Amino acid sequence: PGATGDAASAAGRPPATPPSSGVVAAPTSATSWWARLRATLAPANAAATLRTYGLSAVLAYGLFDAVTYSLSAVLAARAYFAAGGVWGWAAVPKIFAGMWLINNVSRPLRVAGALALAPVVERWLVRPLRAALSYRQGGGRKGGGEA
Repeated sequence: PGATGDAASAAGRPPATPPSSGVVAAPTSATSWWARLRATLAPANAAATLRTYGLSAVLAYGLFDAVTYSLSAVLAARAYFAAGGVWGWAAVPKIFAGMWLINNVSRPLRVAGALALAPVVERWLVRPLRAALSYRQGGGRKGGGEA
């Protein structure tokens, strides 16, 4: 095996990437869905994917984060009241503690959700917004300015 990926492809593994890139090679279709998910969510791959989406990834994380925080507030309040808690100012820190617990447990889910939602945000929110802003900054349609 003179080339970099020959031995790996013969063994059914994905070819290794150069060590300087820091990105793990994408798994082949022969690997299980769990292995593909783990490779996608590996810190190097997740960071690289988030960098490619930029603003879309930030907005997707914000949207997904808002949904998970809202759901965690509802879940924490329901758990508190199901355990016999009574509403009052003393209940607020206990409910916030439940929210904190749920949100720390769900952090990998939020990152994965942002990675999954970033292409949708790019297509339906960022591109139209950039097109509208470039239309306004350019003074109208190109080539159709007023005399």
